[in-house]
Amino acid sequence: MNPYQQPPVPAPAYHTPQPVYGSMPIRHEVMVTDVKMPFGSMVVFIIKWTIASIPALLILGVVTALFWGLVAGVIGSLVGFGRFRF
Repeated sequence: MNPYQQPPVPAPAYHTPQPVYGSMPIRHEVMVTDVKMPFGSMVVFIIKWTIASIPALLILGVVTALFWGLVAGVIGSLVGFGRFRF
C-alpha cells in the first residue's frame, strides 16, 4: 500500500439496493410502532398545529362562500330570481 494513499472507506452497515435503469423504484415499507415525545413538547406541537390551521380554515371558508355564491347565482338566474320587483 502506498503511504500517501488513504485507506479504503468501509461499507455502510446497511445496503440500499439501487434500482436498475428502466425498472420500477424499490419500495420499502415501514411500520411505526411508537413515538417517544415528552408531554410538554406534544402540547406545544398541538397548539402550533391548531394555530396553523386557522389560515387554512379561513381560506377554505372563502372558497366555499364563493362556490355557493356562484351556485346560487346560476340557479337564481335560471329560475328568474331578481327579474321581479316587489
